[in-house]
Amino acid sequence: MKPRRLKKLAQGYMIPSRKHHTSTSRKQQWTAPPPHAPTDIIYHAFLKTYLGIQKMGNTEGNSPSRRFAALNIYALRLQLIRMQMSDHVLLSVLDTLGSAITDCGATIREAEDCGNQEYLDVVAEDECEVVENLLGVAFVMCQVMISGVVSGVFRLQKDAKSKGHVLPTCSKGKGKQRRNCLLRLGSPLTKHPECTEVEVIDIFADFFKHRIGRHSSNSKAIISKVVAFKDCTHVDMHRAAEALGITDYKNLGPLGDMVSKWVAEVIAKYESELKDLNLI
Repeated sequence: MKPRRLKKLAQGYMIPSRKHHTSTSRKQQWTAPPPHAPTDIIYHAFLKTYLGIQKMGNTEGNSPSRRFAALNIYALRLQLIRMQMSDHVLLSVLDTLGSAITDCGATIREAEDCGNQEYLDVVAEDECEVVENLLGVAFVMCQVMISGVVSGVFRLQKDAKSKGHVLPTCSKGKGKQRRNCLLRLGSPLTKHPECTEVEVIDIFADFFKHRIGRHSSNSKAIISKVVAFKDCTHVDMHRAAEALGITDYKNLGPLGDMVSKWVAEVIAKYESELKDLNLI
């Protein structure tokens, strides 16, 4: 569930329950919070709607729904960040892309067996372009997960600020500056420790989407440094993968592992700050 839908719950919007897909009217299925409801009741609406919890104060038992019922808004925001980053979804997509790259290699080998060099050259050129695009999609998929986590952190910071609390990590500056700060929390790149793995993934995802233009001077500097290439408008995506230590393009799992590790670090950082402020 997207946080925007969660916010609408607190503003009186009617969102259908997952458990009810009948002709019964929404008003009969449930009672939405009043318009402009305070932030601290958002999670109650979420729990009641999507987890079927009727008694918010009853936290007995060890079921997931009971454990959710004990969360305050800050703990819930952390949980939503965890939910935003679904390991099995990302790894499943990366595995599928890796399988497609394997098929490209098989197509080239079949053309090689034909013994026609011109035909082989044409097929190899086409399939290599497909591989480049598949690698680019892998980077963009990782960026989608990264952006979801960044948005979740921004909402957490906003909730804390509305209650008069400040979470110091990456709280200064505008959105882009705070985003870059969050990406700097990740593990450093092995060959270029001045850059983080997630930072490089994000930059090359942008590069694949936009190719020419729309790159900051910092992004261009990192691209040039990481792939040792001066022309930032014609960088092959396999160079980006290799810069992250991925030489077997059929196995893109390490990309997902890098993102997952970064998410864990971000959550641990904010969890520690919330505990220091006695908010969770």
